[in-house]
Amino acid sequence: MPKASDLLNDGNLLRILSYGASQTYKTFWAAKAAEAGFNVIFINGESNYQVIRNLKPEAIDRISMLNVQDTERENTLAIFCAHFFKGERFLWDETAKRRIMHAGSYVPEHSYVFIDPKKFTSSDLLVLDSWTSLLRSTLLRYSIEKKIDLAQVEIGDKWGYFNYSQNFLNWLLAKFQTVSCHFNLIAHSDHYTKSHDELDSKGNKVSVMEFQRMQIKSTTGPHAMQIPGQFQECYYFFRIGQVAKISTKSVDDRDGGSRVLPPDDYDFPKLQFRDTCKAMGIPVPPEDRPCKAVTFFQPHDPGVQDVMAELGMVKPPNGTDPSGGGAVINGTQKSTSTLATLFQTKRN
Repeated sequence: MPKASDLLNDGNLLRILSYGASQTYKTFWAAKAAEAGFNVIFINGESNYQVIRNLKPEAIDRISMLNVQDTERENTLAIFCAHFFKGERFLWDETAKRRIMHAGSYVPEHSYVFIDPKKFTSSDLLVLDSWTSLLRSTLLRYSIEKKIDLAQVEIGDKWGYFNYSQNFLNWLLAKFQTVSCHFNLIAHSDHYTKSHDELDSKGNKVSVMEFQRMQIKSTTGPHAMQIPGQFQECYYFFRIGQVAKISTKSVDDRDGGSRVLPPDDYDFPKLQFRDTCKAMGIPVPPEDRPCKAVTFFQPHDPGVQDVMAELGMVKPPNGTDPSGGGAVINGTQKSTSTLATLFQTKRN
């Protein structure tokens, strides 16, 4: 029977929730883990990756960007996350922004990335940036599947969207716990006010506030309240004037708290990812250990063909798709899957 100390130190992986207003260094804080020797892999649904330019050159070399931002009509981030967090190997077309399911979808002029989630290690930090972008992406997917205007989702079909999105988002929250590396979810802050209606002395209906608190932005206030409990650490990022701060305090009217760090409001440079690791007894990588879970391929790289062969891909006959993922049109795949199908159905 192992000792308790052995269990605490064996495979100890961080799960961190970072939230706050925009421009409070949440993304930069995660990226700075590369300066401690970690490989940092961003699932990048934002457009603020330029902040990594302020890192040391050797740290920038340890950062991988999976750029999966939504377009006006494509909910790339939600679809990518549905594939990624299933934990299966897959090939992603970076140019077309879709998963490659068969050899007939291969376009030599495109760039690709091969992802094998089982090869992540404790030398890697996976960052999802951000939860807010994922909410928007899920909303877009809902409007596409229901064939309704986004404005109608916001006004006329709000509860249908809430049920749809929370099923997917709750599935993702559970999957975040299964990745075999450190994980950091970046989110934005929101003021949540809970109130109820009462009748005043004149019989008029009035709204009475029960409480108000700062928490992360999610589909609903009650849903947001459940999320911090899924993480070991919950850091609140904010500014006082020009000074960026990170709070590890747990207070009644704001989400936050740390299991290992003293409760305080730290100046940004004085609390880094390496400090959390030290407090948790997690060693930083002793030397450069390249991330083996993510492999990028430039256009015309013959390595893509090797990956497709390894995944057992074959070119479909007569423009059909043997994977069942949609029709093949001029060498591309037209997806007909719903988001629920993507994260519930096992694919090869």
